[in-house]
Amino acid sequence: LSTCVVGDGETACDRGATVTVCVYASVHNLEGNKFRIKIVDEAHHLERRELGGFTGLIKHGVSADMVAHFSATFHVQQGIDFEYGIDEAIENGYVCDFMVTAPIGPKEAWILENRKRLIPMFLVLNRVDKARHCARILKQIGRS
Repeated sequence: LSTCVVGDGETACDRGATVTVCVYASVHNLEGNKFRIKIVDEAHHLERRELGGFTGLIKHGVSADMVAHFSATFHVQQGIDFEYGIDEAIENGYVCDFMVTAPIGPKEAWILENRKRLIPMFLVLNRVDKARHCARILKQIGRS
């Protein structure tokens, strides 16, 4: 498993890397790239109405076959049903019937286990220390 980090002074990435980890503020360095899957952490930052800056680039400038946005922060919590399950959402027609694979526990181990069907992968994290930590763990476990 090969990883690269874009951010904190790193502006280029090995195009052969299986996982690219990037911070929000550096996503402009990857504009035009395409990945198999794009995972965006702290995606509530993308709720802003304007599409300028990193918001538009994360949504539209870096493409992927599959996209997952994760957040535990909701700016407006009225009307959010925290108990609304996937079965009910399928029945109501809000999502299609599909298999959901979600990591439980450390995301790095899940990525390693599923790398054959998920790479090349693009991870967007909002802090450089998180991005570097994730990339470091992926490199370590990818060698075993």
